[in-house]
Amino acid sequence: MCENKFNIRTIILLSFLLTWAAVAAAHVFYYSVVERSRLNSEGEYFAWREGTLPALRGRILDKHGIELAWTELYHDLVLVSPPERPARRTALANSLASLPFKVAAPDWKSGNVRNLVLRRELQPEMIAACEKLLAEYPELSIEPRTERRSIDYPEVKRLLGKTTQGSEPGVLKGLDGEERLLEKRLAGREGRFQVMLDKNGRWIDGTLKMLEKPVNGDDVCLALSLDDIRYGATNGKL
Repeated sequence: MCENKFNIRTIILLSFLLTWAAVAAAHVFYYSVVERSRLNSEGEYFAWREGTLPALRGRILDKHGIELAWTELYHDLVLVSPPERPARRTALANSLASLPFKVAAPDWKSGNVRNLVLRRELQPEMIAACEKLLAEYPELSIEPRTERRSIDYPEVKRLLGKTTQGSEPGVLKGLDGEERLLEKRLAGREGRFQVMLDKNGRWIDGTLKMLEKPVNGDDVCLALSLDDIRYGATNGKL
C-alpha cells in the first residue's frame, strides 16, 4: 500500500518536473529563435540613435563673383533638459562654473531651463574644453546654428529676401526674394549619422557611423553686378 502511494507521488512529481521542463524549453525556443529577430531589433532601436548634420546653404554672388549672401556656422552650448535629481543639478552647476570660459548659470527654480543656451558661438578650444563635461552629462549638447549674412546695402537685401529657420537645427530655408526662388539650388542636403548610447544616454566611443555625408548647397551667380542692383539697373536680369 505504501509502495503504491510512493509510486503515485513519484509519478506526479516526475510529471510536474517534465511539464516544467517542457514549458521552460518552449520559452527558451520562443525567445531565442521565434522572437530573436524582433528582440534584437528592439534592442538596437533603444541602443542606437540617429542625428543630422546640417548642410551649409550656398552663396549668392553677383556676375563678377562678389559675395552678396553667405552662411556662417556657429556652435552653442545648450542645456537640453535639466537633471532630475537636485544633487546632480548642483554637480552640473559646479562643473559649468569650473569651465575656462563664462557660461550662463541655470536658474533651476524658474523651471525655464529646457533648451537653455548657456554659451553662444563656441570657439574650437571651448568645444574641446567641454568634451569631458558632455560625456558626463548627456543633458548638455553642442548644437549647430547657422546665420544668413548679406552685403549691407538695402537694395541688395530687398532683392535677395530673407531666410528662416527650418525644421532641423542649423537648417535655413528661403522665405522670399531670390532666397526662395533659388531654394533648390542653395539648400544642399543634410547628412545623417548613427551612434550608440549607453543606459545614461552618453555616446559610446568608437560607435559613430556616418550614414550620409552632408552636401552643401550650390553657389549661384546672378546675371547682375552689385552696381546694377544698387542703382536699380536690373531689367529682369536675374
